Amino acid sequence: AAAPIVDELNRPAPLEALDAHFAYPDGVGCVGIARSLGISAFITIRGVEVEQLKMSGIGARVVSAMRAATGCISVSHSLKKIAVDHGVPEDHICVVHNAIDARTFSRGDKTAARAALGVPPDAGLIVSVGNLVSGKRHHLLIEAFSRIARDRPRARLAILGGVSFEAA
Repeated sequence: AAAPIVDELNRPAPLEALDAHFAYPDGVGCVGIARSLGISAFITIRGVEVEQLKMSGIGARVVSAMRAATGCISVSHSLKKIAVDHGVPEDHICVVHNAIDARTFSRGDKTAARAALGVPPDAGLIVSVGNLVSGKRHHLLIEAFSRIARDRPRARLAILGGVSFEAA
């Protein structure tokens, strides 16, 4: 589906590389299109690949695309290890952690922040930030927190995030 768009973008000035931000279906398609254009293809793995690698018909395509790409970027060392364990050469993957814009997000006064949120200064606080999808396994955090809360009733749990695309 992306090939006609890439062809259109390639007409006025030849593209040098394509970068897909998920291995499937994006990376699989990106590698194929890049091959047809004779350019480099990169795949960034972000975590959904963990489940995709287990899927029959998809897992082998993910590994094949990652191996065929010019290179892969992983947002964590643990994801890199999973890819390597599935046959992607270690030197084919570079770990580049997701970053935070320090101009927008910075450390502030902890006491003032807790007061603004209604969290007592002496209450334990666990914060999880991420897309609200099953792959993030928030249910495990909630189960673990329920055990902590029995002994520490003032403890608080905050889960921040929004819905995101999740393959069925």
